[in-house]
Amino acid sequence: MTQLLKSAVKVCSLHIRMARAGLGMTVRELATLSGTNKATIVRIEAGKTVRDSTLALVRKILESKGARFYKADETQKVIVELPNKNTNDVSATSTD
Repeated sequence: MTQLLKSAVKVCSLHIRMARAGLGMTVRELATLSGTNKATIVRIEAGKTVRDSTLALVRKILESKGARFYKADETQKVIVELPNKNTNDVSATSTD
């Protein structure tokens, strides 16, 4: 089994998009919850430059909804872990 590192992991646009979609949130919902506008979330998910504080806030919102970001120590891939809506289990997807 892959051991996960729970230290601070740098997330990218793909991780944000995967977490948002996996949680069943729309761009507009994430924008409202984070106090930003829809265009900001679209920029983040497109990989455009945004303030570090804005990205940290969006990440915090996603984590408050159950998303977790980990790095697999063997492969160094980032794992986006989401709560399973039907049980207390979680599902995970990895990216490079």
